[in-house]
Amino acid sequence: MADLVDQDDPDYSEFGESNSASSLIDLVSANRLYRVFNNGRFDHGGRFYGGWWQNVPRKYRRFITINGAPTVEMDYSNMQLAMLYAKIGQQLEGDAYDIDGFGQEFRPLVKTSTLTMINAQGRIQAPLKSTLPEGVSWKDLQEAILTKHKPIAEFFRSGEGILLQRLDSDIAEDVIMRMMDKGIPVLPIHDSFIVAEGNGDDLSATMLDAYQQRMRGRTISLKSSPSLFDDLLTDQGLLSVNERHSLGMKLFLAKKEMPEYEGYRLREKLLGHAKSGFQGEGTEIRSVDQIGNILGDRLQETGPRAATAHSGRRRSLKPAKHPWDHSTGRR
Repeated sequence: MADLVDQDDPDYSEFGESNSASSLIDLVSANRLYRVFNNGRFDHGGRFYGGWWQNVPRKYRRFITINGAPTVEMDYSNMQLAMLYAKIGQQLEGDAYDIDGFGQEFRPLVKTSTLTMINAQGRIQAPLKSTLPEGVSWKDLQEAILTKHKPIAEFFRSGEGILLQRLDSDIAEDVIMRMMDKGIPVLPIHDSFIVAEGNGDDLSATMLDAYQQRMRGRTISLKSSPSLFDDLLTDQGLLSVNERHSLGMKLFLAKKEMPEYEGYRLREKLLGHAKSGFQGEGTEIRSVDQIGNILGDRLQETGPRAATAHSGRRRSLKPAKHPWDHSTGRR
């Protein structure tokens, strides 16, 4: 459990759905996925929800571990636009959100506007004027997007996005099931997936194959988010895959023993006991609130910045603004 909401975090799904739905992250019971279909139709929507990791802001997700190992997150690049081009028998080339006259600082705006234009059927609310480049109107931006993607112009303002969600969620299901068949745990976040660092190559190969089979042989690019290993191995130069994993794990295990990782180690221990029951506190752990109470009490002993306990109420640990930062050694 941690207070992880970052109101300025740009992490959202392709159609504006927040991945930071709650300030309370339930690491114990929020571990089952379910699909959400829309409009009473099984061809609308279908994305997976329910996993606690979906509520962790992007900048913190690199601290997630699976079976004690650091993780890597990979996602499909420009997935919705790539699927639309595939529908008309074409291959998307380059960055779908790179438009002449709009610098990289405006890429998030272009992306959000493009996907909104595909998903919307009626009037679209214009972005704040202050977010637009100087001298560019909302109409100018829309026209630039339509010009960029003229081959798929028929899909704009068509509400096609809800159908694309069914397609990308089917691809996600393929990835999940294939990785499970290999005995590899995978944490899906719509069109991105988290696995233990050593399974990154298996994940990327599975993602590409699943996409190609659903999209009649069309290809797509993948991108990986910076991982904890990337942080730890910044100054290590070029390493082979085996060297990277071996040295990265050595540095990670050493870092985990440092005093500032006390909260991390305690949470790992408590969560390990949560399924079987933990008698050390005089009662079996059955809820995220009980873990919060114990974690708060223990952390309070480590210093004034530590989180304090709460009793029976579902609220974030105080006074630490981000207990996740505390437990991972980030300040």
